[in-house]
Amino acid sequence: MLTYHPALRFKQGEYTAIAKVARDIQRQIQPRFILPPPKESDPEKGRSLTPDEIAYETGQRIAKNWPFDIAFLDAQYVASFLGDTGLKRLFRTAQGRNKKLVAVATVDDLFNPIYMTFLRSSAPRIAVFIPYEQVDTSRLLAGIKAIGCSPQDCVVFIDFNKAPFELEGVEVAVAAIFDELAAAAQWHRLVFQGSAFPKTNPAKAKGAFSVPRHEWDVFHAAIKECSVSPDLISYGDYGPDSSEIKFSRKKGGRAPYRQIRYTVERSNIVVRGDDAGTQASAMEYVCRTIIKSGHYLGRGYSYADEAIYQIGNGRRSAGTPTMWRELNMAHHMTHIVRELGAQVGETFERGLISDDSVQYPLWAEVMEDASEES
Repeated sequence: MLTYHPALRFKQGEYTAIAKVARDIQRQIQPRFILPPPKESDPEKGRSLTPDEIAYETGQRIAKNWPFDIAFLDAQYVASFLGDTGLKRLFRTAQGRNKKLVAVATVDDLFNPIYMTFLRSSAPRIAVFIPYEQVDTSRLLAGIKAIGCSPQDCVVFIDFNKAPFELEGVEVAVAAIFDELAAAAQWHRLVFQGSAFPKTNPAKAKGAFSVPRHEWDVFHAAIKECSVSPDLISYGDYGPDSSEIKFSRKKGGRAPYRQIRYTVERSNIVVRGDDAGTQASAMEYVCRTIIKSGHYLGRGYSYADEAIYQIGNGRRSAGTPTMWRELNMAHHMTHIVRELGAQVGETFERGLISDDSVQYPLWAEVMEDASEES
């Protein structure tokens, strides 16, 4: 089956999700971890990270959450902040924690000698990130040669950020890019990455909104349209989220929406709770709405689905925005891997279901005991 390459913002909810999904699902995933812009607040620290912390914390989080399998580390949003010395510290630390971690370079980075020190000894040795509007095979090949690598050892991520996936016939343009790259050289792998999810939250308070997964449909249509072997091209998306990385933020920010984005066959369903009232009641409403929607895939589908069931039935804490993002991503990654597997007749085990717990009223027990003593 085709390997799944989700683009994950290297934030707590997303790297926790990939660490906790079922092992047979994990084996089909090779994520591209994107380090967020340095000015963004780190959820674990509650503030922006220093250059030294970016290097150290990234390494530690990789060691804890993805230490053994192939992954790709994309530092383009922190590169100017770290400088060459900081980048060297970052990749030395991160690749020391995971020997299969592959550095992601932009085409311009290929001409920076520092990236030669990040090459792995075995394939894939390096990956290159290219926005679809900037595909230049001559410059790409010159950069691969400059860094001392061969195309066969290189993974190319083609990013379709802001591509008009909803337009009829857009798959022809996507297929043409696949054909152009494949005609230029024999690559280790070409990876499609994109998202049709809007940048602005589409759901209203106490409402739901279905976002079509156009990126999934366009990818498969383009595979049929192009002349490249399907075995050479892999699918990737940004989860049930926009492909934007740099979000503009108003001073002071705002409270995160109380919502879960639930992936189903042809869409991502955004269910949002009330902005007023307690967080617990809002998220219980969100999860209960998903369970009763007719789209819920069952408690054993993933650990996230079990958590949604427990929260929706008032048996588990509603958690935090970081946990909601974790549940979004864990369910989504499981869903995509199951879909890709179904295309080649491969199935995956469903998870274990925990027994429903019974919560006895504490105060009733205390009053009853007090009555007996008196």
